Amino acid sequence: MFSCEELLDHLNDYLDDRAAADVRRQLEAHLGGCPECVVVLDTTSATIKMVSGCRSFELPAQLSAKIMAKIRAQGR
Repeated sequence: MFSCEELLDHLNDYLDDRAAADVRRQLEAHLGGCPECVVVLDTTSATIKMVSGCRSFELPAQLSAKIMAKIRAQGR
């Protein structure tokens, strides 16, 4: 059975239905006994559904430039 850390390593493949059968079984066994990881799974799944349903939109150029400047400044 996987540890919590191992579950996190394979969570994306599990949610994308790309996990190998043995990995899927180990993840599901872990989820059966770890309520904290069930919360992580449920929250991640709900977030993906919410974001997937969003429409994209253009930001005003000035706002986009401000956001990018802040991101670059934090990367230093």
